[in-house]
Amino acid sequence: MLCDSINPVTGVDGSGNAIRAISIVSIDGDNSSCELDNLKLSGVTTTHLKKIHLFIRLWKKTGWTLFDLDRACIAFGLDFGNNVVQNKSKLNNIAQTDVLAKQLRLPLESILAFWRSISTRSYIDYF
Repeated sequence: MLCDSINPVTGVDGSGNAIRAISIVSIDGDNSSCELDNLKLSGVTTTHLKKIHLFIRLWKKTGWTLFDLDRACIAFGLDFGNNVVQNKSKLNNIAQTDVLAKQLRLPLESILAFWRSISTRSYIDYF
């Protein structure tokens, strides 16, 4: 799960691969398997599930790509935590960003550059 706002990189292993709290592991030991019946999520907590639930609701509401929403959540520091006042302010920033992008007819990534450095992160689209 490569969504940095929900599952950020927590370190790097000896081979230079990113370490994240949530990972997909194979039940039968074949890590190249694409059979969903042979895979499970490892390291998922109830906090992660709450964040995933809220992220998906926001994704459906905005109509953005998962990657754009992830970038926006990171740009505004939205962590889907329990602080309702802070979350309202950050959600308001995301809504205003959407309006601004539409009014200026600019991609969301360009608009987010007003609040944070231009992203050099490449996202992998598996679809």
